[in-house]
Amino acid sequence: MTDMNIVNVRIVDQRPARVPAGQADGIQPRTIKVFQNYGLGKRLLGESNQMHMAFYNPSPSGGIERTSRALDVNAPSARYPFEVTLHQNAIESISTVFLNSMKAHGVVVECPIVLTSLELSESEEELKDPNARPVKVVLKYLDPS
Repeated sequence: MTDMNIVNVRIVDQRPARVPAGQADGIQPRTIKVFQNYGLGKRLLGESNQMHMAFYNPSPSGGIERTSRALDVNAPSARYPFEVTLHQNAIESISTVFLNSMKAHGVVVECPIVLTSLELSESEEELKDPNARPVKVVLKYLDPS
């Protein structure tokens, strides 16, 4: 991470703790690539299941038969032409490896906090200035009880 550009960042989560049941268990190809870039792709792909689309219809014998398949991802240039699915706690467990490496840079997940507003400057000059702060974010700490 020493060759990365420095970006001030905060990671916030409105939940007070990890969720007991999944809410987000599908991962898109671009996110798989991000995991790969951080050295976590092999683990993610090893623990998850690929999602592919197939269509079934009644068969002449009264059962069902697969009649066609289709790409789940409509981006021909995608490195991973599929989504993967994995329960949310497992995704968070894999992500924790990355997040723990970020602690050395002062980045932690802050809970329970929610984004209440986001404003982006409309000034072209300010948006192009690498030293400007053209984004205003307002966060609210939630009562965890």
